[in-house]
Amino acid sequence: MAYTYLRRGLTTNDVVLDLNDLFCEFSPDFAVVQVGICDCSKRIVGKRLEFLLFRVPLVGFIYKKIRKKFSYTLTKIFGTRYVEIDKFKKNISKIVDICVCKGIRLCLLGICPPGGYIKSMVHGISEDISLYNGTIDTITQLNENCEYINPYLMHEDDILTIEDGHHLTKLGHLLVYNAISLYFDSIAVARSDGKSDNR
Repeated sequence: MAYTYLRRGLTTNDVVLDLNDLFCEFSPDFAVVQVGICDCSKRIVGKRLEFLLFRVPLVGFIYKKIRKKFSYTLTKIFGTRYVEIDKFKKNISKIVDICVCKGIRLCLLGICPPGGYIKSMVHGISEDISLYNGTIDTITQLNENCEYINPYLMHEDDILTIEDGHHLTKLGHLLVYNAISLYFDSIAVARSDGKSDNR
């Protein structure tokens, strides 16, 4: 059985908060986690303040106009993130620890490189994605049951995402699917070889 956990604006904070409950309910053998763009992308204001701004219609309308016109400059000046890098490290480590503790094999997917639109709107987004991906890679290398996979290598950034610069195109989704399929195939082969060795 496969279970998909999706939420708009999902961050590693949300995953850490819900992971134990999800694993208790479903008891999986494997977990595939694709998260990070909402963590690392710079914002003009924090998540809670932005929510409050949009609760006031006129204020929300003005804020949205300002954000659209001056986003790159404002993210360069303020540059707040939903999950800063130190917290992100702790979250990824926590996700890994939970999986190791429960005997769950974990596959963490890299964050997709940004397309042109988001690069024009968010200061330093390419560098931030590289930093956060590097963090995932470093942490997974320390644990046998965990693997970091970046499906997007050797492909041009702008063909991986749709116009908004961060949601995947058909090709982007296909690359993710193929990467996960190869991951599970390699596990199946390893298990098969292990059984052959024990005969």
